[in-house]
Amino acid sequence: MIDINKNGNVIVSRGDNFTLPLIITLSKNIFDTQTYDFDLNDEVILHVVGPNQPFELPIIEKKFIIENLEDDIIFTFDHKDTVYLFPNTYYYEVKVLRKVNSDSSSSENTSTKYEEKYFTLTERRKFIIM
Repeated sequence: MIDINKNGNVIVSRGDNFTLPLIITLSKNIFDTQTYDFDLNDEVILHVVGPNQPFELPIIEKKFIIENLEDDIIFTFDHKDTVYLFPNTYYYEVKVLRKVNSDSSSSENTSTKYEEKYFTLTERRKFIIM
């Protein structure tokens, strides 16, 4: 069982298989349909963490690489992802890992330098395991 309420909180049954679709809008207005623009090869990362854990120390990690800009982002959870977790309130957060141009030198330089940066797509929301 999976339920996603109007606040974006996720409620799942422990040990179930389920999929979690991701739609990121640019507004908090639920009627706004303008979505976030991803780039090819962006890595969308969903982390489930404990109440006081940072994003970098996930209990569950799911990744989706943007290979086609028309694809839907869907995270697939296997029963093994939650079966060993105690029923409790955890939290999830979604970020995108994107390569950004870090070369601030003049255009005479023919090689462009890129660095990977995280950008937060969702604020931390509840991920409840029943």
